[in-house]
Amino acid sequence: MIGPGELDRSSVGAAFTREAERRPAAVALRWAIRGEPAAMTYADLLARARAVAVTLSARLAPGDRLAIWSANCPEWIVAQLGAALAGLVLVPLNPALTDAEAGFIVRASGAQLLLAGPPWRGRDLASSAAGIGVEVQPLVDRNYASPTGAPPRLPDVEPDDLMLVQYTSGTTGTPKGAMLTHVVGANVGPISHRALGLTEDDVVCSPLPFHHVGGSVCTVLATLLRGGTYVVLTGFDPAETLATLARDGATFFGGVPTMMIAMLEEAGPQLPPLPALRRVMVGGTTVAPSLITRIEQAFGVEVFNGYGQSEAPSALQTRPGDSAAVKAMTIGRANAHRELEIRDAATGASVRDGEVGELCLRGPLTMSGYWEERDGVASAFAADGWLRTGDLGARDADGVVTLHGRLRDVIIRGGENIYPAEVEAVLGTHPAVADVVVVAAPDPRWGEVPAAFVRPAAPLDPAELEAFARERLASFKVPRIWREVAAFPLTASGKVQRFRLAEQL
Repeated sequence: MIGPGELDRSSVGAAFTREAERRPAAVALRWAIRGEPAAMTYADLLARARAVAVTLSARLAPGDRLAIWSANCPEWIVAQLGAALAGLVLVPLNPALTDAEAGFIVRASGAQLLLAGPPWRGRDLASSAAGIGVEVQPLVDRNYASPTGAPPRLPDVEPDDLMLVQYTSGTTGTPKGAMLTHVVGANVGPISHRALGLTEDDVVCSPLPFHHVGGSVCTVLATLLRGGTYVVLTGFDPAETLATLARDGATFFGGVPTMMIAMLEEAGPQLPPLPALRRVMVGGTTVAPSLITRIEQAFGVEVFNGYGQSEAPSALQTRPGDSAAVKAMTIGRANAHRELEIRDAATGASVRDGEVGELCLRGPLTMSGYWEERDGVASAFAADGWLRTGDLGARDADGVVTLHGRLRDVIIRGGENIYPAEVEAVLGTHPAVADVVVVAAPDPRWGEVPAAFVRPAAPLDPAELEAFARERLASFKVPRIWREVAAFPLTASGKVQRFRLAEQL
């Protein structure tokens, strides 16, 4: 058993095998097929994962890349664990990608086999994959029978071997593949969940996509590598998600802010009874304090905020025992086995407590680099090995970090820095604002001025919103441009594509 402060130096396959052999009869996965509940025990999941590993090992060698192009389903998790046991490097693909986008990632990563999921939103992924020029096999393959007799001989996988090439979700442009080792996969999720007080008795439910590290590593592996039960959702639908939370007695839910807002709007004034639900984690992007308050009041749960990215999953979070102000206003403290510094983005020098700078991370649980740069200079790292996250933050004397948005999102108006997260937090408290995103608009006099894109909860009056903002913000921070929108352009992981909004200006 790994101690609470220890780093698990196991491969993901070995860590999962350890849990499955410890709790063979426990339920590992729950899901529904056409409304009918289904489940899989740890023993069955391990047997199926080993069968997949044997099948894949007949085609690929350890270190080869394996692409998965599919929406969430139980077979995705079976294949993920099978790849880990076989020493293969997983390359997940978003089912919403075009053929050209998927082909780019497959070719860039050098994947030699692609597992295509079932049709998704009327699209035959297997047919689309056939045109990429790589061997294609079905993800849902009933020939993956559980092996009988002695466990099959599988390769030895080292903890520092590459487990995953996670392509970034593209909020700012062309994706790159963050390389994550088995040590990252075996540790970041369990460390995060244990810090929240979750145990093997918890039932975890989340619609986060498996093709993103937030789903596959920070939630699925977080649950399965500590013996809990994971509820599979095939996608995000607010009504279905609420019904699943009730049906399966979920005790923990994880999502991004856009999902939480949609669930609150779907439920209206009357949420369905969710007596088992105790804790909710939000993150993935800047979270408005007003949203955390709304969730706590509506669901009657304790809400935690988390921070991470493809390059550094589950890096910081709030946790039980934090004050209401810390939970509502910050992203908490660094999780175990991470070093954290706030640095001046231009000089690289550490800044004083309370000053805003670039959030930098170092340690064994960050990426090894980008796949495309593995033989050259790693652009995301400073010369002394610190990962430059591109996010702005300020740290207090207790190590609590407040997020101030993306470095490249900073609006510079006549030499004054404006942090969109601060402006969004204020505007988000107005009752007519359901959601808001602030970006830079070019201005001939000031260089840049803030522009607010608002999704309304009630009829909007820009003059009223501007007056509201002026009472609460310095004049230079008040948006000069107001746009009403029905929805925001999102990445597959639910992050707002700010550059798409800026293009409209």
